[in-house]
Amino acid sequence: DFTGYACANCRKMEENVWPKPEVLERLKNDFVIASLYVDDKKELPKDKQYKSTYDDEIKVTVGEKNTDLQITKFNSNAQPYYFIVDAEGKQLINPVGYT
Repeated sequence: DFTGYACANCRKMEENVWPKPEVLERLKNDFVIASLYVDDKKELPKDKQYKSTYDDEIKVTVGEKNTDLQITKFNSNAQPYYFIVDAEGKQLINPVGYT
C-alpha cells in the first residue's frame, strides 16, 4: 500500500472501500498490509541512505526510499497504489491505483 499522510485519495479508499464487508473480511483474513508512506520525513540511518539508480539522488528519508521503490519497481509515483505479493515477494497481480 503506497500511501501518504497528506494523500486525500488514500483516505477516500480507506474510508469508502476498505470498510466494505467483502473487502474488510479479505484484508483481515487473507493479507498482511504494509503501508509505505511516500511523505514520511523520518530520516534513515546513515548506513541505510543510498543513491537511487532512478535519479542518482541520495535518499535520506523513509518517504524518499518508499517513493524510489514505487518508481523503480512499478514505474509509478501516484498514490494510493496497491500491489499484492506472496511470501517470497513475487508479484501476484498488476498494481492498482485509486478507483
